[in-house]
Amino acid sequence: LARTRAALEAARAVGDRFVEAWVHDLVGLAHLGLRDYARARESFEQSLTLRRAQGKTADLTRSLMYLGRVELERGNPARSVETFNEAVAQGRDDRAVLWAALYYRGRAQWGLGRRQLAIEDLRAAVDVLESIRLRLVPTDALRVQFQVSSSEVYAALADLLCETHFAGDRAGAAAEAFHVVELARAQGLRALIEQRQPDGAHWQTSRWMRYRDRLARLEATRARAAADPEWRPRLAAQEAEVRDFEARLRLEEPVFSSGVFAPVLGLDQTQREVLGPEDLLLSFHVREKAAYAWAVTRTEARIYRLPPPSSWRGQIRRFLEALDSPAERNAAGSRLYGALLGGLDPALLAKHHWIIAADGDLVSLPFCALPAPGEAAKRYLVEQRSFSYAPSVSILHSLNQRGIEPYQYEFLGLADPVFNRADPRWDGRPPSIEVAEGLPRLISSEPEIRAAARLFPPGRSTLLTGFDVSEARLRRSAEQSHRYWHLSSHVVVDAERPNHSFVALSIPRQGPRMEKLTPLDIAWL
Repeated sequence: LARTRAALEAARAVGDRFVEAWVHDLVGLAHLGLRDYARARESFEQSLTLRRAQGKTADLTRSLMYLGRVELERGNPARSVETFNEAVAQGRDDRAVLWAALYYRGRAQWGLGRRQLAIEDLRAAVDVLESIRLRLVPTDALRVQFQVSSSEVYAALADLLCETHFAGDRAGAAAEAFHVVELARAQGLRALIEQRQPDGAHWQTSRWMRYRDRLARLEATRARAAADPEWRPRLAAQEAEVRDFEARLRLEEPVFSSGVFAPVLGLDQTQREVLGPEDLLLSFHVREKAAYAWAVTRTEARIYRLPPPSSWRGQIRRFLEALDSPAERNAAGSRLYGALLGGLDPALLAKHHWIIAADGDLVSLPFCALPAPGEAAKRYLVEQRSFSYAPSVSILHSLNQRGIEPYQYEFLGLADPVFNRADPRWDGRPPSIEVAEGLPRLISSEPEIRAAARLFPPGRSTLLTGFDVSEARLRRSAEQSHRYWHLSSHVVVDAERPNHSFVALSIPRQGPRMEKLTPLDIAWL
């Protein structure tokens, strides 16, 4: 707040009304964060006055939206709706602010019990965000700001649709909520993948720029063609060009394109095109106070309301901490199974292959390690079921479509890396080389992958052991497609910074320290 006040004085000193209005917004947001609603309103009103003084071309949407937020957060939803109505009317041509005005108006309508109006506003906010996403240049600042801003909108619409379904107010609400959750997940994975680009190349940004430029030209041509019929042949040619560009992207980069423009799957399409006869999709939507699960097979789709996350969130931590203690692990695991899966139809859970699409706290839960219910002889679910984990069903579908291409190899096994100087394979290397982690050798892991490789025809497996368990060899192996990857090494988890967790690779032959395979490395590979 002190810094924004200093910025306000600097803007006044140079007479820049535009910047002064913008800084008033920042001052107002600081007061809003402190719940000082009177001073927040005063700052936003000063911003509105400065913008109105700029004449007919002034954009008042932002100031009106912030004034509406003050009333909403101080508990006056009816008054906030009136202000948001003005903001929406003003912001028809400013999508960067319009989505926020629609989102907050939707929240206000929700608070007034006007569920259908709230759904319409939140749905419109998602539509605006989707149109913006297609035109954003993926710089770090824009991508992070957009992800943080938009994730709450998708989640709020999904929450409201789930609530509507269980209130019995609207048919199809659960299916629409599933689609909205998929939209958010596909977008989130695109943002993750963009954090890793091939060394020395601005591959994603340049491709994204080309696609964005084509969309911009197409939009301009559509406007001209609407007023002048002579432009229609040019419009048809540009539409064909964009379709061709999208088709090439889908073929060459299915993961990237799924998060960019490929249609996100709905519930019906997921059942028809993704799920096999023995597949069960368990898609979870977790919020602070509520959680839901879709259980979907090829012929049936149901949504369940789970117990509040506060009742089982701590159990996940206790379960993970107790993985080396069978009694504690099984007790915590049984409670988790009861909370998350105990209310689901046993006939659905009888499917042999489970596809898990999770968010929130459930991302860290290894479902395969939960104890199987009522089975004394079979201790874990993984002994009864096979599991896949998918960040997004839509992206899984894109990868499956690409997966019909033949693989060069069947099996890639990674085992028994060199972790420390006690390993006899270290043999005479300079003692000055740093060994940061000092993890114990996994001497039985090489026989493990060799046994697995014998399941496949001769010559169809690649085995990496010792010093060959390196990032460079893994990248080369990724370029030679392998159907199955088996990594037998230590996993070091950083609970505070999950993206700093890693699979331990070997110390390179020339040092200086052990290599690591992080979540971002895995996403890129």
